[in-house]
Amino acid sequence: MRFVISRMCCLLSILSIATGALATQGSNPFEPTVTRKESELLSDALERARDDPATGIALLEEHVTEKSSAALDFAVGNFHFQSGDLGKAEAAYRAATAKKPLFRSALNNLARVVLMQDRPSDAMEVFQALVRDGQGDAESYLLLGHCLLLQGKAVQSEGAYRQSLVLAPDGGDAIRGLIKSLIEQQRNAEVLALTTDLQSGSPGDAELWNLRANAHLSLDQFDAAVRSLETARLLSAASPDMLKLLGDLYLNRNQSREAVAAFREAFAGDTPSVDHMLQASRGLLHLGELEEAAGMLRRVSGMTQSPGQVTQGKLLLARLAVLQERFAQASVAYEAVIRENPLEGDAILALADLEERAGEVEEARILLERAARIDGFEARALVRHAQLEVGQGNYGRAVPLLERAQVFTNRPTVRRYLEQVRRLASH
Repeated sequence: MRFVISRMCCLLSILSIATGALATQGSNPFEPTVTRKESELLSDALERARDDPATGIALLEEHVTEKSSAALDFAVGNFHFQSGDLGKAEAAYRAATAKKPLFRSALNNLARVVLMQDRPSDAMEVFQALVRDGQGDAESYLLLGHCLLLQGKAVQSEGAYRQSLVLAPDGGDAIRGLIKSLIEQQRNAEVLALTTDLQSGSPGDAELWNLRANAHLSLDQFDAAVRSLETARLLSAASPDMLKLLGDLYLNRNQSREAVAAFREAFAGDTPSVDHMLQASRGLLHLGELEEAAGMLRRVSGMTQSPGQVTQGKLLLARLAVLQERFAQASVAYEAVIRENPLEGDAILALADLEERAGEVEEARILLERAARIDGFEARALVRHAQLEVGQGNYGRAVPLLERAQVFTNRPTVRRYLEQVRRLASH
């Protein structure tokens, strides 16, 4: 999350201090005073910095002392900010607030610079100090809301955003922040109401359509979520992530043609997400869209991947071979994955199926027993082993396998299957 203090804003802040602070000597606890000499120094530094900020900084730093006005430190901080040196800007703003603890402008800029360095907790403390002392404006409350939300404090951030809106009722960023805090609290009906209001003035805003779609999903309103995403797509406001989500929703509705179209558009760019493409490939394989899945996996193979992504790609290619009835090739692929990843339960279970299909029942048993010793695969492996034994007519051997599976997963379907097998075993 980035927040910008413009170069012009910084220059105007310095100019304001240089020309106006003399008139408020000793009368304003929130702004520093300057001597006439310091005022002239600030004006000179400002003039030099118009062409080269470094010369303005050098001039001011020569005159900054423990007894000089906090306005000089503040000006140094602003010049460093313009130069992109956030660390030095922060140090200068802290020096200014050490001299003038209620220096409103320095506190505001300090909090923003800290937030831009991805330290929301530290920034929050500064913004809280501002609002406690009655110095907070609409933007202070807005950024305090951002800090709180970044730390997972959704309820508190809601209060900050609402206070910002009290001071600036048309604050679009505050409304967006409020929407996100409500989403975190799962108050999705309110989210839909707020996004409807905002969209009247920003129909092509991608973020609003995305927020609406996710709110609908949280309310199990899948058709409405699809409509929101499709509308964004028609308005050319749908991001690749939104199109990926749209494709997933179509997959869940078994609308393969629509899913393929959404995925093609989502992954049309130069750097699509590998994880997203793998997930989409898995869904397309499930729907039987083998050519589309194969093309997507070929593209993934030429991209930079993590070891885990490489393994998932190999598993999907092996699954593709199974669906294309290239069983020998699939077995070789699964065996290769298992050699590289001996605890890859999905590969072991898939290879067991292929062994059983090939009539190698004992090999399948060994693989299923192996899978049942892997954390997270116990229940699946035991149930699959029981099915193998039932297929061989070994009902008595299947019963204890299903009883063990129930220890790991107390699913009604497994319970009913166990009862059926027990009846068969008793005859």
